Amino acid sequence: MTKKDSVPPHILDCINKFYNDFLTSMLDDLHTPVVLAALSDPLKTMNDLLHTRKGKKQELRLESLAALEKALLQLREKALKRSNLTEDQI
Repeated sequence: MTKKDSVPPHILDCINKFYNDFLTSMLDDLHTPVVLAALSDPLKTMNDLLHTRKGKKQELRLESLAALEKALLQLREKALKRSNLTEDQI
């Protein structure tokens, strides 16, 4: 099983959509609200995996959470770099 196979397709779709929305929106500072709105889907998915009965029973739950976390951390780094900030400055 490859690493990509260890995350359900709907989780990969969620990550890819958010990643693309993030990169497109961050090209223009005026679209920052779009990025914040795009966060709702991955955060809802994470919340469901952590707190709902259905999410807790989902196959590859931990792998899905790890993939979502990794994507969010990578995009956080891109946002900090783009704004010339460090995590300590926030």
